[in-house]
Amino acid sequence: SLMQRSKVDYTILFRQLSSMTKHELSMGFDNLFSRLDPAFYCAETQRELASEWRSWFELYSQRVLSDTRDDETRRDEMRKTSPKYIPREWMLVGAYEAAERGDYGKIEELALIFETPFDEHPEFESKYYCRTPEEFRKKAGVSFFS
Repeated sequence: SLMQRSKVDYTILFRQLSSMTKHELSMGFDNLFSRLDPAFYCAETQRELASEWRSWFELYSQRVLSDTRDDETRRDEMRKTSPKYIPREWMLVGAYEAAERGDYGKIEELALIFETPFDEHPEFESKYYCRTPEEFRKKAGVSFFS
């Protein structure tokens, strides 16, 4: 599928889509594609597949624009089914390591966001609402099972 070939983070992609209003979607692909940047692992692949994303986005926009629900209802429903934060191994490894040294701060942070993963938690966004950091992408047991 397009999403698989694009090397996209599904959680981030769906959450980013949930923030778009009908008015924004009516402005077209060129104005909004950059809003999906946080979900893509590979900018080169993103550029290579841009025409396919344009087609996908046009279909998605048509679907949303034909939806009779108001923006807030639709977006709220999307946010309730697309968590902003999910437990990711790279997050947990750092928390485990800190806890072994007696620092439980990261575990407490993760417990807070995972209790309410659909909430925004802006204070943790830059730290946990992101793709897997580069240093963990090929680390056995963190980015894949060894």
